[in-house]
Amino acid sequence: MVGRSEESSSPCDGGICRATTEWRAADIKLIAGSATRGEMATCLVTVVPAREDLDARQFLWTLQQQRRPPKQGCWLVWECLAMDGAIYQTL
Repeated sequence: MVGRSEESSSPCDGGICRATTEWRAADIKLIAGSATRGEMATCLVTVVPAREDLDARQFLWTLQQQRRPPKQGCWLVWECLAMDGAIYQTL
């Protein structure tokens, strides 16, 4: 992650770097693992920025549980999707 949010090339990094006031996480949804991959989890996180002139943003976090050593059982951040730009990423 970049030290200053102005230098960040990712909307997720920039939105999260500016948010020092509050994070609100919704319920975590678990997706069962299969023979080829571990469990997956998704969580919608609302980030409230420290600056009052910025709006709160939502990010969809997707995590995947690792199945093989050396990190077996650990959760890997698979994706962090900024919801305000999600329509553009699906086209």
